[in-house]
Amino acid sequence: VVLSKTIMLADFGYYTIAVTLGMAVLQIVNPIAQSFFPKFAYLSFSNKGDELKDTYHKCCQLVSIIIFPASLIIIFYTREVLMLWTHNITTVENTWYIARLFAIGTCMNAMVSILFSFTFALNWTKFALYMSVFSSFIVAPFIALITWIYGPAGAAACWIVLNALYVIFVPYIVHNKFLKKDLFAWYWKDTFKPLISCTLFILLIHFIIYTGKFTSFEMLFFFTLLGTAAFTIAVSFSDKIKKDIYQLLLKKIKHP
Repeated sequence: VVLSKTIMLADFGYYTIAVTLGMAVLQIVNPIAQSFFPKFAYLSFSNKGDELKDTYHKCCQLVSIIIFPASLIIIFYTREVLMLWTHNITTVENTWYIARLFAIGTCMNAMVSILFSFTFALNWTKFALYMSVFSSFIVAPFIALITWIYGPAGAAACWIVLNALYVIFVPYIVHNKFLKKDLFAWYWKDTFKPLISCTLFILLIHFIIYTGKFTSFEMLFFFTLLGTAAFTIAVSFSDKIKKDIYQLLLKKIKHP
């Protein structure tokens, strides 16, 4: 709303494109969170604590191995992804940096999305209310001020700061309430192991192998291979997902 009143219509259009790309991974995460909600609620109602904890970590790792490859490709190859999408160099030059900032913030937002679904399933609805109050009455005025002063870049920077705060505080609050011994497991096993492995791999490809001299078809093929390889690496660093895949493959081999 603030931006629509302070910048030209063309610039607002560029901003809208940047936000659409930057927040694209949420279209993947939200269905995952919704699909696990009934399972969380059932296990909680049935007092199956161990199974609930195991399912929770599997869900978090599933989100990680999907969002990190997709997010990192958007972050490191923002210009190329926009060019594949829009085929317009002017649009690319006016949107890529805003899209990259939003992609960074959205990646962090996706990291904690399952935690909100988890609290709802366990009937702790007050938590979402507290977060809404915090966002609406404390963060929103600050974001409006920064956006008024710095424009789209300020709005994108605020999105990063807000979600960085979520990553720092939300896991601590949720795990302290329900899974006090699992905070480190969430940060390391569920989140940062797949994140670090994907980041290092994509950085290696970006600075050593990638040349940038690709046609649109070649770029699409490159992104497909890169995403598949990054996904595979993330899976290899996600113990619960890797175990489930191994058991599934073993079962298929024994009973084809």
